[in-house]
Amino acid sequence: MDIENQGETPKCGELVVQGDRVSYRDAYKLNGFTFVETPILIEIISLILEAILKETDQIGETFLSGFTGKSVPGISVRDYLIRISTRSHCSDECLVLALIYIDRITEKIRKFMINSLNIHRYEAIWLFLYMIFLFS
Repeated sequence: MDIENQGETPKCGELVVQGDRVSYRDAYKLNGFTFVETPILIEIISLILEAILKETDQIGETFLSGFTGKSVPGISVRDYLIRISTRSHCSDECLVLALIYIDRITEKIRKFMINSLNIHRYEAIWLFLYMIFLFS
């Protein structure tokens, strides 16, 4: 992180952004923000999703779709997010935006509900949709 020698010294109050010469992690540090490592972010997101699932599993299925499984997968939400994150190399933003997508769709379509029978499939779809959007 030798930004001074690269001729890009930020001015006082100027926001440093990620680019060819400044990494994502360095931009956070230069702007005075705390960088959350991916495993911690996955843990936070999985705790949020598990809290949601705890409530929605008690309600039951209100909106059947092709994404609803017949049984609960044997892998936890946390382990599934870790698997997708490591195998697809998706960014931290991708993980956060997938959580935002879940929130937005459940707000727009009241009958739509995530539960333990469909969360794994929906999470994968939202992550990959964001990656397609990001890279196209």
